[in-house]
Amino acid sequence: MAPRSTSSSITAAKNDHVMDFFGNLVGAMAQPGRRVISVLLVDRSLSMKGYETPVMDAVNDHLRDIKDPPDKSAQYAMVVTFNDGYRISVPLSPAATVNPMTSYVPKGNTLLYETIYLVLKLFTTAYRQLNTDQRRDLVIAMGIFTDGKDNQSPRAKYPAKLVQLVREARAMGFHFYTYGFRFDAVAIAEQMGMPTDDDHAKSFDKNPADFAAAGQHFSHSTTTFFGGEHFRPGSKTT
Repeated sequence: MAPRSTSSSITAAKNDHVMDFFGNLVGAMAQPGRRVISVLLVDRSLSMKGYETPVMDAVNDHLRDIKDPPDKSAQYAMVVTFNDGYRISVPLSPAATVNPMTSYVPKGNTLLYETIYLVLKLFTTAYRQLNTDQRRDLVIAMGIFTDGKDNQSPRAKYPAKLVQLVREARAMGFHFYTYGFRFDAVAIAEQMGMPTDDDHAKSFDKNPADFAAAGQHFSHSTTTFFGGEHFRPGSKTT
């Protein structure tokens, strides 16, 4: 047998990584009881430079605050960052054991549409593997932090391809939250086929308090699907 080329070895490694992630995702979705799987997609393009600390604080406060949800649901979380490409900055984990985001270096362009599409495609494909009982009491929520328009995704495909997939995901019951920083969240949510009401599309300035407020809103939204007392932003768990 001829030796595998370097490029094919890299492709195989990436495919193995995706399959591992996919298996973990299906496993988390199939757990019994009330559970919420949230993924936060965070813009890491050059225009976010100078805001590294408040962005990381907002993300990590969210990961901390979902450890003790008011609705007592089982929480799972992951964080994906994007610029010219995308990376899983915090792998999918139960909230009790999830690690904080430790690196955030803005540079490059904004691969907004394609990043959301690729991540959402994995989630919708995994959801389709579940039977009716496994889908019961399962909530999937996606939050998007961005400060600008997509300038990297192929225009021949996007945003039309994303809009179609979002439509399918919303029919499955997925939830979407768009947060714009000095950027119109309603306009970009509308372009992607996502909800545009004030509970799901919120525009902010670009300062620490605003990044914190966006993170708190996402935490509140993802920890009260099944009721529970009002979420207290910044409350710590022991």
